[in-house]
Amino acid sequence: MEAVSSPLVLYAFVGTAVLSAAYMLCCKRNKSRAGDDPVSSLKAETKEVLRHARKLAVELKGKGEQVGTVSQLYIYPIKSCKGVRLECAKLFARGIMHDRQFMVSDEAGNFYTQRALPTMALIDVQFSPDFNSLKLTAPGMLPIELPIQLQGIERIVRVWGQQCVGVDQGEVAAEWLSAYLKKSGLKLVRFADDFIRPTSLDYAPGYQTGFADGFPFLIAAESSLVDLNNRCPEHIPMNRFRPNIVVNGSTAWDEDEWDVLKIGNIPMKMVKPCSRCKLPSTNQETGVQTGVEPMQTLRSFRTGKDIQYTRDPPNEIYFGQNAVHSRDGTIKIGDSVTVYSRRPLSAFPPRNKDD
Repeated sequence: MEAVSSPLVLYAFVGTAVLSAAYMLCCKRNKSRAGDDPVSSLKAETKEVLRHARKLAVELKGKGEQVGTVSQLYIYPIKSCKGVRLECAKLFARGIMHDRQFMVSDEAGNFYTQRALPTMALIDVQFSPDFNSLKLTAPGMLPIELPIQLQGIERIVRVWGQQCVGVDQGEVAAEWLSAYLKKSGLKLVRFADDFIRPTSLDYAPGYQTGFADGFPFLIAAESSLVDLNNRCPEHIPMNRFRPNIVVNGSTAWDEDEWDVLKIGNIPMKMVKPCSRCKLPSTNQETGVQTGVEPMQTLRSFRTGKDIQYTRDPPNEIYFGQNAVHSRDGTIKIGDSVTVYSRRPLSAFPPRNKDD
């Protein structure tokens, strides 16, 4: 793997107002270019958004502060299904290769996760050695092996209201998922290779992701989970939070202040703390929503008000940090995690009323 030169070249973000104006202009131009084809129009629009999100280079000198090492790496090939533990992860523009590459949706394009269908946690997903097929297994179902469709029927699907393009993986996958999840009309879609989903213009303009909720990486710290478990009446494993990268050796909640860091040889930037919904209350081994924990305990000390994070509503609950990366490469278990700059959560600007 190519070494990172010193000083590191990282990126700062350009103003949201400029990007928003560019986005609206691009939308108007590309709708006329693409005619009445909504898929082609959407592909053109999002490419223009990313093209206009220019990044400013920033030189960071010094050796930085090593805060820990990578102890766990995960991908979730089908969004909200069982995770796959890795020893080494290959990174490309959208994050870790094959992470949230597939998603379950309905015929109208609405996405489904464990929030509504908690037994999705029990769907095991394995790639064939050549990555040309997926094997799905789940309790009470015969396993199926699905040839991965790179081209075919393209559907506009939505992740938290943001439109994406997915390639329909066929009726066999649809019938299997609908039968197991006991909900008719479900579809399995693969993120279209020629589609770009830009990350939030407010938090990380100039980057992209796949079918993740909003950003390519979720980073969590073992020490913070230990502190949570010391407060919580129920033991909570790390898989409840579904991180991509887990760090060992740091101080509890120190990750709140990490701004620019390097994992192995990959420069990264923390863009915001991760707000949590009820999904961590689902036992990932049984697919059962267990009750109020860990959300009740987190609510007692990890709201935006508690941690002085005013960018989002003060009653949101936080665990883990969302991040983006500045270049492709690999990260592996045991890689050092080095922080080059810090930013307290209180330093984030408050959200504008018009955001």
